[in-house]
Formats: sequence, structure tokens, C-alpha cells
Amino acid sequence: MLKELEKRGVKAATEVSYKTPIGTMKPDALLQNGGDYIVETKLGPQAKLFDAMTQLYDYTKHIASVGGFAVLLPQELRRPLPIEWLEQMALSPEYTYVVASVFKDKRASQKFAGSLLEVADWISRHVLKPPEYVEPDTSLAISVLSDAVDYMTIKTLQLQEKELEDIFGGKNVFENILQYNEGEYPLDEMRKAATYLLINQILFYHVLSSTDPITFPNIQEDYIKRPSDLAIYFGRVLQIDYAPTFAFDVASRLPIDAIEIVKRIVKAIGAIAPSKIRYDLLGKIFHDLIPFETRKAVAAFYTNNEAAELLAYLSVDRSEDKVIDLACGSGTLLVAAYHRKRDLLEKSGKRFGLEDHVRFLGEDLTGIDIMPFAAHLAVVHLSLQSPVFKTEKVRVGIWDSTELVPGQEIPAVSSSLKEAYKRPTLEVFMEGKPSFDEEAYIKKGSVTVAGIGGEAIPLDKVDVVIMNPPFTRQERLPSSYKKLLAERLKQYKYQLHGQLGLWGYFLLLADRFVKKGGRISLVYPSRPLSARSAEGIRHFLVENYHVEYIITTWERAAFSESAQYREILLVVRKRIAEEESEKSRCKIVNLKYLPKTVEEAYSIGKIIRDLEKDYDDERIRTVMVTQKQLCDTVDDWFIHIAPHDLEITKTWGDIQEHAETRLVVFREYLSRKNMDFVRGVETKSGIGFPFYETFVLKDLATALKSYDRWVSSSESKRFVVIRNRYTGDTAKIPFSKLHIGIRRASGLETIDISNSQDYIIIGSFKGIERVLPKDTLKHFKRNRGRWKEYVKSRVGRFLISRRFDISAMGTSHVAFYSDRPTTGQNLWSLKDADREESKILSLYFNSTLNLLQVYLKRVETRGAWMEINKTMIENFRLLDLDALDAKEKQHLLNVFDQVRNVPFPSVMDQLKTSFPPRRMMDECLLEILGFSKEQARNLLDDLYPRLYKEILRLKELMAG
Repeated sequence: MLKELEKRGVKAATEVSYKTPIGTMKPDALLQNGGDYIVETKLGPQAKLFDAMTQLYDYTKHIASVGGFAVLLPQELRRPLPIEWLEQMALSPEYTYVVASVFKDKRASQKFAGSLLEVADWISRHVLKPPEYVEPDTSLAISVLSDAVDYMTIKTLQLQEKELEDIFGGKNVFENILQYNEGEYPLDEMRKAATYLLINQILFYHVLSSTDPITFPNIQEDYIKRPSDLAIYFGRVLQIDYAPTFAFDVASRLPIDAIEIVKRIVKAIGAIAPSKIRYDLLGKIFHDLIPFETRKAVAAFYTNNEAAELLAYLSVDRSEDKVIDLACGSGTLLVAAYHRKRDLLEKSGKRFGLEDHVRFLGEDLTGIDIMPFAAHLAVVHLSLQSPVFKTEKVRVGIWDSTELVPGQEIPAVSSSLKEAYKRPTLEVFMEGKPSFDEEAYIKKGSVTVAGIGGEAIPLDKVDVVIMNPPFTRQERLPSSYKKLLAERLKQYKYQLHGQLGLWGYFLLLADRFVKKGGRISLVYPSRPLSARSAEGIRHFLVENYHVEYIITTWERAAFSESAQYREILLVVRKRIAEEESEKSRCKIVNLKYLPKTVEEAYSIGKIIRDLEKDYDDERIRTVMVTQKQLCDTVDDWFIHIAPHDLEITKTWGDIQEHAETRLVVFREYLSRKNMDFVRGVETKSGIGFPFYETFVLKDLATALKSYDRWVSSSESKRFVVIRNRYTGDTAKIPFSKLHIGIRRASGLETIDISNSQDYIIIGSFKGIERVLPKDTLKHFKRNRGRWKEYVKSRVGRFLISRRFDISAMGTSHVAFYSDRPTTGQNLWSLKDADREESKILSLYFNSTLNLLQVYLKRVETRGAWMEINKTMIENFRLLDLDALDAKEKQHLLNVFDQVRNVPFPSVMDQLKTSFPPRRMMDECLLEILGFSKEQARNLLDDLYPRLYKEILRLKELMAG
């Protein structure tokens, strides 16, 4: 390498030695022209950039030099070979060298990887013609700090479950927010999270000391004798604020033998030189440094940065706007609001300065999160926007937001670690104790109004509530906590629903805090657009708000990191007066791809804001919908974002218009016939034992789960012999103790399932103790009479799948017919329908016409997984069976007979290949709806590939 550098004009010396206050130093080489540069090399895969950078830091601190280079050499060179062979190998472009740099001038630390010749070129350019400025390398900082975490985590092994529980919010936070049971905590990830807390503190302190070295003197690593000595430095910051960042005294919990790694971390951060990195890039380092699994363990999720910037652009109108995030997480949305406010201030002709930064963080922007770790990240993230400006407070609180009301104060967080960790946890809130019972707080020992770590945060109504609320489903919320939520939000009792997820409560909470004329802006699950549980929320919005933007994207499922479910950006503005026009429009926006930069997010945001009519280009597609149209479709807003291809919606509209006199709303038909749908068998039946344990499968091929133990072996007139597929044991059950049922609809290839029925045990028989697990048997015997009646009350001849993956290989149909009334899991049963009615209904519901309707009105759960709820069924447009004449009815029954026992491939294959039995069904129905044969043929030729592509897109979203 030195030979190659000399070829490029760089003078090099080896075997150099320096006497320094910390001893004699002998770097591997010295590059001497253009100023002295130290060179240090490491060999092999065990070498880490962290080690190289800490050594460079020592050299450049104690030796007069311009800077230094650390070179990691390939492991393959560690071979006992003749020198000429080794030199030939070293020059091969197949081997990669990594070089990292530390500079004492304005240049930021850099990393470069390439062949030996490429590395020599890179080093020589920096030595002979050093540039005045180089773009900061965030990947180097992240790599070095990640290495530091690996080293330090070894020292955090002494932190046990109870200590970690205290650090991250208390036992009840783990049980109710993080969904961990005691003894099941992800201790390794939590220890890593504690390590990140410490490293964040050192890095952030370094930034503060570089901007104000008098108030915050540099950490002198050579004089630190124990890890707890860091508290001397951090205490200076706590005298100002930043409590959620520095109140976590992780350092004092480390063993004394961790002191060397603590010193090396201080050196490594010094080598990275955070003061030379732009503050927006420092924010990116904080954002990208902590891996997802670690943040997941302590509920610190991230919103996509550019999606946050777009949402803030559409939400914040003035630089004076007050903004609150009631579930701030790592602060991404608050940072985006900061950027938007600053942009608006500068565009007004003013210069952004200290007073503006202090006002933004100390008055205008408020963040609240129940997780201390998330609040810590938010404070760091916000403060790094302009750390050159010192602020005395950041309005970030650690609290359960659902308890708060405008006019209340969040007490100050104590600077003492012991006190901060014992802050009021979720247990206080769940027990329903008064929020400001000081005695209770002192008993808990964590938060007092007189806390010395900062100032109390007064709360008031704001111009913008911006939020990515928790999406926790209602099934995962403890009943005691749901009752408490209902009590806290009792003013919204008409909007609350027993199956409302946590996202619904947070929208109502946002209404509590937003001014009239202000906005609520959310990263939100798509489910509330159509879910029955959110119907009250939708009515509340159209009655009190202008829905301004509903934004989705088909590039990925979600705007949040790692979210599996479809998300939207929702912006609504609170009405000032009741008489405001219903003609104001909502912009339904499809982002064809997510913006990649803040500038691009603003550019797209400006287009969206300025639009006055429908719009389509390579970036976005926007459709205008009036508030009246939203009001008219309040039962289902998902239909506005359901398709990627708008022709799909138009086709369904054309079909309805053409066949208007032959279609009826299913709800009207059910009322006319005095019939109703009921859910099939399920655990939440009020009887309370796992119903699936009572199933006996007809076919071993359908045994997909471990608890699918029993399969029918043989049958006689009176008995079924069943066999345990694991042990081979057998048992004999009288038919009188069984009821036919469907364990799962997946895998059923025929519309007629009369001969494909599984069995459900509904009564006791000799040997039942060998068939049912002990706990299940105990519940079964206690409730067997009720269970039998429950099963029999769930039956019908026509059944509809309730939840299914429309793209799955095992999904051939969405509805089924049975000669004998039956029931099953994840099915709807139509009670009291006769055979002919059930046959025609099953034909219609499996048609592509209805599949199109299902697709557009679906409750999308995750990608191609969808749910058909009762509200959807009642609002479906149905072929009016009462309007059929005898000839039409017979034609439909004849077609049913032709396809009833035909094995269908998957729905996807049916659409892809224009499967003849499907085509026969569709053409028959279109003819009865008034289409000519040619019209039907052309419609289906167009619809099949369109619908196939739509479902394929959903599948790809799910995979992504």
C-alpha cells in the first residue's frame, strides 16, 4: 500500500515513534507531505471500525498531525506465502479494503471501501489535495456506534428483569402495552436498548459540548475512573432540561470493569466528530442506528420520514401553529412539524434564530409517550434540529395520553434515576387513582410537581394534532383498561364501540385537544374506513370535520416501519360553524411511490394542496370527493381507495346502473324474508373453551394445525370411528353426539360442500376423556348442553367466508352450499334459507360480479387478507331472487347443478385462465341482469385480467 501511495506522490515513513503523556505511540506509518497523517492497519474479519477509530483518536489527539487513516485489510492476506506472491494477491481487485479517516480540519470523518489501488487513490487525494469540505458519512457513524453497542452489551448482562422493567416503564407497561408476560421479556434486546440509551447520551453530550464548551466541558476520558463519573457531565445538562434523555442513569448501573469500554466509546464518538455532521444527518444517525428488533422490544417504532414530512406539510399552515403528538414515539412527526414551521417562517422573509428554536421546542411542539425510551429518542431527535441553539426545555412528557385533558399539567420528571424509573406507571392509571394525588405519586416516588429535572408541561388546545397512534386491536386490550378508556372518554360515548381498537380512542382524544379550525393529522390504519366498530367515528367526522385528505400508496402497505396492515394518511379539519358548505372537497390521493427526500415530499405536498380537480401524473393520482359524497358513503369509505385501477370501480358502477331493477340491497331482502346471518362457531361464544378442540376432520389433508388431532377413519350407520393422527389411538362416536361442520374453508374446492363436512363433538360419549384435552373436557362437561344448542343455532344451508386470503392457493370460493344445515369456523351462516334459495345465493356470491363487490367493499386486514363483516353483507347488492321468473330461476339452478361438484382451482387461477365453469356462472348471471351475450363476453374479457392484477398487487403489498 505504501508503494502504491509513493507512486501517487505521497511520501511515507514507517517505524515512527512518539512520546506522549499517555506513553510511547508507534503508528504503522506516517504520510508526510501535505501535512502529517497517521496510518494504522488492522487485519482480518475480527477487526472492527470501532477499534480502528478509537486508536486513531488517541494518535490524532496526542500527536501533532492533520489527521489519520485506519485501514482494514482482507483476511485472505493472512497466509504464509512468499512476499512476491503476497504482493500479487494484495493488488487483486477481488479483495476489498476498508479505510476510515479522522481529520482535525473541517473535513468530517469518512469511510471508503475498494481494491488496494482504489484505496490508495482515495487516500492520496485527501493527503495531496485535501478538499475543504466532504459530505458527512452517516454509515461510518452507525457502523462504529453499532460496534460500540456490541462491546457494551456484554457489560449490561448484569441488568436483570426487574431493573429492565423499571427502566422501560414498569410491569404494567410490559403486560398491557408491550404485550409481554412476566418471565417472557426480551432481555437481550432490552439490554441493548439500555446500551443505546447510554451511547445516545454520550453522543448528544458531545454535540452540546461542541456548541457550548464552557457550560458543557468536553468529557475527559483519561480522568474517568468509573462509569458513574459520566453523571458529573450529564448532571450539567439536567440543570437545564433534557430529562427524558439524561435521567436514565444507565452508567451508574454498569460494573466497574466496564470503565475501559466506556472510555473507548467516548473516544470513538470523538473520532466520529459529531460537531462536523449536519444536524439533520445527526438526526438520521439516531433514527437509523437502533435496529428494529431492539426498538420493537421497547415499543419505539418509526414513521417513514418522508411520509411524516408530507403529512406535516399538509397540516401546518403557519410558523406560529401549536402542534401536539399524543403518541410521539421517537419524534419523527414532531421533527417534521418543526421542519415545516421553520420553512414557513423563512419563506415569510424572516431569519430562523435562537428565539425561534427555543419557542418551537419550549412552547409550540409537545410530545407525549407512555414509553420512556421513546420519549428519550424524541427529545434527542428534536434537540438535534438546531443543537447550536441551547434551549432550556423540551416539551416531551412520559405519560398515558388517554388520561390527559386541556388545562392539565404533566409534572416534571426528576433528574434522579431512581425517581425517574419509579414514575407513575400504567398501574396507577389502570387502578383509576386520581391523576394528581400527590401522596400517591410520592408513594410511587417518581413524578412530583416540584421535580428538579425540568419544568411541568401545561397542556392546552392546539392548532394541529399530528400522530401515528398505537394500532393495538381491541382483543389485545385488557377489559379493565378498556373500561378505564371508556370512562376517560365518556363524552364520546356514542362513538365508542366494544370492538374499537386503540386507534379509535386516540382519534377521539385528538378531538379533545384540537381547536375549532384546527387539524387532526394521522398515520392511520385503513381498517377504520370501513370497519363496523369505527362507524361511529366516521359519522363523528362527517358531522364535525371537513375530511381534507385521505392518502394511500401502492408502493408499500404502510407508512410505518414494519407494519403489516394497510395504512393511510388522514387529515381532517375541525369545523368552525355548522353551516359550513357540504360542497368542500376531500382529496383522495394515491402516491405511486413514496417521496425520497424532504424536498420531494414538499413538492408533492404543494401539488396536492393546490389541486382544484382530478389529477394524474407519474407521481400521484388524485380524485376529488365532496363532503356530501363522504356523508352518503359513510358506511364504507374504503371503497374510495380500494382499487389501484379506477376502471374497476367504474365497471362495478356500470353493472349496477345497467341492472338497477334486478338488484336489491341484501338488507332489504333479508328483512323481506325475515332471515338473518349469524357467525359460525368460535371461541368467543360465551362458553369459553377452545371450540377447535371439538372438531373431527373428514380428511387428513385438511389437518393444518398441531391441534387438528382427530380424523375420521371409517363410518357406519350409527357411528364414526376416529383416529388420532399422532398416536394412532381410535375412538367410536355415535352420530347423535356429532354435528356436521366446516373446520376451515381454505382448501374446499367445490361450491357444494354437502359431502365434505367435518364433525363437531356436541355430546358426551364413552372414551371422550381420551379425545378431548383435560382442560377442554372440563369446560365441555360443564357447558355441554349450552354448547350443543349454541352449535345448532349457528347453522344454515348457505355460508359465506368471514376472513380469507383472496390470493391464496387454497381459496377457491368465498361462499358455499350444503344440503344439510351446517356451520363452521370463520363463516357466516344464513338461517332459514331453503335449498333453492341457498343454491342461487351461492352461485351469485361466487360470481365475478360479487367478487368485484367484495374486493371494493372489503375490510382489508393485511394485504390480500380480507374480512367480510355483517355490515358489508347487509349492504351488498344482491340479485333479487323474488324478481326472477320461473324460467330464469330454473336456468340458474341448472347452471348450479353443472358446477356444484366441479373442483375449482384458486380464485387467482380462475381469473388468470378464464376458468370455464366460472365463465359459465358469470355469463348466466349477466344474461339475467339484462346484458347481451356479446356485452357479457366483452365485460368479462376486460374484467378478469383487471381483477387478477388488482389481487396480485395486494399480494405483493403483503409480501413487502
